[in-house]
Amino acid sequence: MGVSALTRRFVAPGRSEFIGIVVIGTLLLGGGVAAGLSLARDVFSATAFVTQYLRAVENRDVVTAISMPGVLPIGVDRDEFLTRPENVLLTSAAMKPGDDLRVIREEDRNGVRHVFALDSANPSQTMEFAVVQTGRNAGMFPQWRFVSSPLGTLDVETIHATFFSVNGFGPIDLASVTPTVSPNDFSAHGSFSVFAPGLYVVETSSSALSSKPVSLSLAQPGSIVHATVTAEPTTAFLTRVQREVDQFFDDCVSQRVLFPAGCPFGISVENRISGAPQWGILNRPQVSLRPTASGWEIVPGVWTLTFDADIQSLFDGSISPAHEEIPLTIGGRVLLTASGDISVTIDRID
Repeated sequence: MGVSALTRRFVAPGRSEFIGIVVIGTLLLGGGVAAGLSLARDVFSATAFVTQYLRAVENRDVVTAISMPGVLPIGVDRDEFLTRPENVLLTSAAMKPGDDLRVIREEDRNGVRHVFALDSANPSQTMEFAVVQTGRNAGMFPQWRFVSSPLGTLDVETIHATFFSVNGFGPIDLASVTPTVSPNDFSAHGSFSVFAPGLYVVETSSSALSSKPVSLSLAQPGSIVHATVTAEPTTAFLTRVQREVDQFFDDCVSQRVLFPAGCPFGISVENRISGAPQWGILNRPQVSLRPTASGWEIVPGVWTLTFDADIQSLFDGSISPAHEEIPLTIGGRVLLTASGDISVTIDRID
C-alpha cells in the first residue's frame, strides 16, 4: 500500500467537523452533569433522605425506617433494640401512618438541614426534621443522618387495669414489660417508643374490661404524647360476677342446717328442730361493681333469705311450723387476674 493511500485514509477532520465533535462532547458532558445534579437532588439530598424515611413509615416498613442513620443511637444493634420491652410498639401492626406524608421545603441553618413535611390528613401541623451531612458516597453524593432520632414516645397510664392496646395491637400487659408493675396492681404506667409521625388510638379492651378509646396524633419527631385510659367492667364481666355470687348463695341455701358451712348467715332457735330446716332466697339483687384503691368491690346490696322449719316445743313437745324472712346486706371483693380468671369473696355487712 502506498503512502498516498495512507494519507487519504487518515485525513484530519476539518474545522466544521471539529466544532461538531466539541459540541457533542459538551452536550454529553452537560447531560452528565445535569443527570448528576438531578440524582443528587432526587436521591441523595436531605429532602430525599427525609422522604425515604416518610415513605418507610407510610408503608409500615419497620426495617427500613429503623435502619436509617440517626434513628437508633450509634452502635446499637437493630434486632436487639426491637426486642426491648419498651420498643414493643415498633411493629407494623401498631402503626397507623398518615395517608400522604410529603416534604414541602428545606432550609439550611449553620450547616444543619431542616426539612419540613406535612401530613395531608393534618395540614395545619408541620413536621420538622433536622439532618446533618456525614460524608459523601463515592466521593460525590452526600450522606445524611438525623441529628436526633425521629422516634417519639407514647406515655400510657392505665386505670383499673394493667393492660392496653394500640391501634388494635395488643393487649400489652404492663406487668410483663415494666419491672415496677405487679400483676396485682390496679393501675399502671409505662413509656414506649413509637414511630413519628403517626396516629395512635389507645384503649383497654377485653371481655372483662373496656375503656373509651383515646386518639393521639404524634407529628413532631422525638415528641412525647400522653394517654390515660380508664377501664370499666363490661356486661360480660358483671354477668360472670353475678353468676359466681348466685352460685355461692345457691350452695349455701342447699345446706339443710341451721348454720350453713362457709356462709355469712345462720339462725338460732330456742326449741328443737323437727326434721331438716329449709333455706331459700326470696330476693337476689343485681350485682354492680365499683373501683377501690386496689381492686373491684361489690356494691353492697340487700339479699332476702327465707328460713322454714318445724319447731318442737321443749315444754309440751308440740310441733309447729316456723317461717322467717332474713334480710342480709352483702358486699364483697372481686379479683380479676391477667389471664381473665375471677375470684369472688362474699362479705356480710351489718
